Amino acid sequence: MPKIQAIIARNPKFWTDILLILLTSLLLIPLFGDIFWHLNDYLFAAGGDGLKIYYCMDYYVKYGNTLYFEGYNYPHGTHVMNIEAPLFFVGLRWFCRNIMDISAYNVALINTLMLSGYYICVWVMYRILRRHHLPLGFAVVFSLMITFLSPQIGRLAGHFFLSFTCAFPLMWYVIIRLFEGKKVFMWAFLFFVIMFVFSFTHLYYFLIGGAFLVAHIGVHFLQNIRKIKSFLLIYFAALIALFSPVAILQIWLKLTLTGVQDGVKYPFGFLYYVADFRTIFFPFYEHEKNIWRIFEFLLPYKLLGIKYLYPPNWEGMGFVGLLGFCFLFFFVYRIGKYIWKKRLRFALRPILPAPAQVAIWAAVFVLLFSMGYPLNFLDNAEDKVGLLRQFRSLGRLSWAFYYVYMTVCVYYLYAFFRFMAIHWQEKRQKLRYIMLFSVVIITGLESVWVWKNSLDYMKTGNISHHYRFWQEDIKLLLEKNGHKTTEFQAMMVLPFFHIGSEKFAMEGTWHAQMYGYITSRFTGLPMVNNYSSRTPLTASCANVQLVSPAYIEKKLISTLPDKRPFLLLYSHEIDQMSEGQKRLITKSKPICKLNEMTFATLDLSAFEDVQDSVIVQYQLLKKENKLISSEKMQTSAPSTAVSMYNFGDEAWAKDSIQHFGFWRQRGAGNIIETSPIVAKDSTEMEVSFWVKVDANSNYFPYIHLLQYEGEKVVLGRDWDPRFQIAIYKDWARVQMYFPLLKSGNRVVLKVEGGKNFYADNVLLRPKDIDVYTHLESDSVFVLNNYPIGF
Repeated sequence: MPKIQAIIARNPKFWTDILLILLTSLLLIPLFGDIFWHLNDYLFAAGGDGLKIYYCMDYYVKYGNTLYFEGYNYPHGTHVMNIEAPLFFVGLRWFCRNIMDISAYNVALINTLMLSGYYICVWVMYRILRRHHLPLGFAVVFSLMITFLSPQIGRLAGHFFLSFTCAFPLMWYVIIRLFEGKKVFMWAFLFFVIMFVFSFTHLYYFLIGGAFLVAHIGVHFLQNIRKIKSFLLIYFAALIALFSPVAILQIWLKLTLTGVQDGVKYPFGFLYYVADFRTIFFPFYEHEKNIWRIFEFLLPYKLLGIKYLYPPNWEGMGFVGLLGFCFLFFFVYRIGKYIWKKRLRFALRPILPAPAQVAIWAAVFVLLFSMGYPLNFLDNAEDKVGLLRQFRSLGRLSWAFYYVYMTVCVYYLYAFFRFMAIHWQEKRQKLRYIMLFSVVIITGLESVWVWKNSLDYMKTGNISHHYRFWQEDIKLLLEKNGHKTTEFQAMMVLPFFHIGSEKFAMEGTWHAQMYGYITSRFTGLPMVNNYSSRTPLTASCANVQLVSPAYIEKKLISTLPDKRPFLLLYSHEIDQMSEGQKRLITKSKPICKLNEMTFATLDLSAFEDVQDSVIVQYQLLKKENKLISSEKMQTSAPSTAVSMYNFGDEAWAKDSIQHFGFWRQRGAGNIIETSPIVAKDSTEMEVSFWVKVDANSNYFPYIHLLQYEGEKVVLGRDWDPRFQIAIYKDWARVQMYFPLLKSGNRVVLKVEGGKNFYADNVLLRPKDIDVYTHLESDSVFVLNNYPIGF
């Protein structure tokens, strides 16, 4: 025993680190169970953003040859920056091709990378707590508590590269050492390295670390304004270290981005995905709230809950637990007391260890920014913040507040613990241990509930039991059925999914995504589909147009590199496909089936439009006098229920729709209000109109259709046009079907949301009546709001 003590005493830091590793493992192993020992056998997210990352890494390592990821959005591809973690993707591809091919363990690599963040976070948080003068035992226990209650835990089941709990603590620890004034350039360089690595992993880390550092410098400046000259070198070094990585990133993107870059300038979410009081100080999930209700006799949870008109936003979740909530009252009391007694110096510089004196106020300012302040007070704030608006989720900045605030709470908890030791009588000394034990137990329970959602989801991702087809070699399957992958130039998956340009949110289905990824990773065929961010509108419109109805010419087909067919995959979920997608299935030639998916050959001729046959049909109907003419239109049958609304020019220009008709900068507005007369009640109606696909606006607005009988609403329909639309040049056709319950009912079509929304050419018609408008000639007209011959 003395020998062991002597060994530990010789190198206490080393053995403390070993202890932290063991304790972190002792917490992770029970939480993950079998997953911990078989990281290559579990998909932490078998759908959505998480599944996309597994696929993208697998495809890029095997088939990637440039800085463009070619598995999506064929034939354009997308820059690897839009996939996430370019540094990791490019580095792994180089390693597999030049050192050792470990691509068979890509799932384990990603999973291990995420879990390693917890070990690093505990290690760093321990050192941060020690620099706040906490004893070893306190620092060890609460470095674990802070790490395992982190709001980033929820990202384990989807946003993998946002789940690195170690990112901000590493930045903060280096900032602490930098502002101590020793070895300034060394710590500044280390901060640069950390920011570089994490910025090239996910740009939100730059925003979080950058916002905190700028706030930290500002607070430090105010607290030390009388001796500011001695800190100018630190400020300069810190700012250079902060902005150098993003400067390198901008130069790299300028040099490597090719083609048209007409991405949306106003991504949706800015000042929407924000934090608020509830997301920080109240539990988010229902099962977390149950812990609080146990203590309702002490804490009237229902009375303290703040009522909002909208639910809390998950993107702003930075829950600080019951410990953080209780200390909030203490902090408000202390600050209020200083202000009341006009001791502002103590309010600005609270009685805390030096690192926390600056960090707590810096964290508060970052928290306010994560809540949208002061931008909420500005009109059209998106127009005034430049590139900052590209960060759609300010709520994620609340993570910085979490780590700093929890550190300060632990410091005050220890101070209170010491106060009791000094001032309480010996008989009451046990109470302080009971208090401390209760805090640890409650925080531990809260951590378990925070982990529960992610872990329950991960456990369903067992590849061998639930997702065996993830390892299905589709290449062999095709060869068994007489086809080689070289016969195809690309692949298309239906129900069609295309996400990434803000304008379109066509998610397809789980089957479509899963089997599409499996097929692409085994065959090497790129997908026409897309699931990446910041996709240029030009590329998005061209690809989405492929599943537009047959009336519309598919411009992309003539630009493809060769005439080989597509490999078509379609699921049994036909009811979730548009008419354009169903038509492609009828034009395809089935090859084989695998579970719920059918594989087929899709010749490029399947994308040919029917405009010539429509023109011939129109000329024949006109010649035989089978069309009913009325003002500015012709119909296939008499009807008084047809209405056409043009807000700009009366005819479509031949090169584009040049007029901007109905315009709405933001908010809600009625497009039409009419009372159609039909021959019988419950006639099925179609309303359609065209929306400008504009880079200066964000998402398409939501559409609301209300039907009134007198003053009573008898029917309400809502529609999100991002899911199913037709594309013509830089316009998108939106349509909605509804029954006119009673002839003469008032129909109101309104839009809500969006920014800089333009619409035109609204057509209301009974579904079974064809309507010809904009009659320029016998070969140039509009049929049911589709341009023919233009």
